[in-house]
Amino acid sequence: MADDTRVGLRIMQPKREILMKRSKILFIVICLTFLHAAGADVDEYIAKYGDILDNCYEFNRAGDRLEQCSERMSGSCVDIEGGGSDARMRDCILAETTVWEKYLNLEYKKAMAALKEWPGEYDQTLLEAQRAWIDFRYAHCWLVDPVGHLGTYQRLQVAECFQAMTAERTIELRELQDRLQESR
Repeated sequence: MADDTRVGLRIMQPKREILMKRSKILFIVICLTFLHAAGADVDEYIAKYGDILDNCYEFNRAGDRLEQCSERMSGSCVDIEGGGSDARMRDCILAETTVWEKYLNLEYKKAMAALKEWPGEYDQTLLEAQRAWIDFRYAHCWLVDPVGHLGTYQRLQVAECFQAMTAERTIELRELQDRLQESR
């Protein structure tokens, strides 16, 4: 009986992985659809309000102060652009997420470079952790609307989830670099 259970688990594992991949692909398609719908406004908002986050980020380089930068750009964008509509608010949040993505990539590269100087394969561990975090972010934000009925409010929630998680991960990578530097 134990052998049958193990065989069943081995058969279920690939099916589960296939379902996870399909769900991830579907989520990405849905996200890209509503991101594409945002389009030109997001680029315009980055040009108009990107400096707010850039200045805050540069001024608060220490990881423990960076969290005060989160939502600063989108908050200003919503206030100035008259954020009464969910679509306009979503565009402001997506613009901020795009800027955070820029910093996320920058901090990831810096953390990888710093870890390569340490003995062991910590850089590989960070690579694997980052890949796992990307999968987690998609899965976690998908839970905002697990049934797949993405109305305008749910789209706003998904955008907020991506913004918050991207900002948090960027700060985590910055704090990792701070800890590595203190340990030297």
